[in-house]
Amino acid sequence: MNILVTGGAGYIGGTLTRLLLSKGHSVTVYDNLCHSKRLAVDEKAEFVEGDIADRALLEKTLRHGRFDGVMHFAALIEAGESMKHPEIYFRNNTAASLTLLEAMLATGHDRLVFSSTAACYGEPESTPIFEDAKLEPTNPYGESKLLVEQMLRWLNLESWA
Repeated sequence: MNILVTGGAGYIGGTLTRLLLSKGHSVTVYDNLCHSKRLAVDEKAEFVEGDIADRALLEKTLRHGRFDGVMHFAALIEAGESMKHPEIYFRNNTAASLTLLEAMLATGHDRLVFSSTAACYGEPESTPIFEDAKLEPTNPYGESKLLVEQMLRWLNLESWA
């Protein structure tokens, strides 16, 4: 398969990129390197330096690659920081994810794996947390990810397992 991994220079995205490559898949990493370095990208992966808020570059990348799917890991993840600067989290995690989704739809890509967070559940009533647990984020980070989950439901992108 040919996969686009947003945030592929980060810890989770980078780990997944290496796993996909080891299984014989083709991978293009799309990352703005705001919390990582180019050296973190596996040399066997294609690399596009870009922000997921850049719709023109996303569409160009998606059209060029004709990907079988997109795995979306590009996000800010500091819950504490999100309390001090919620606008940054809503801009980066929510609004920029919408830009990615719009670019996917505009280029005929409808298969997505979205990296969400347990922070969508806030303080869980029990553990382990099941997917039908009450969604009640206690910080802007969790809320920013939950908003993307809600957009995915409305946009009817195919879930990919």
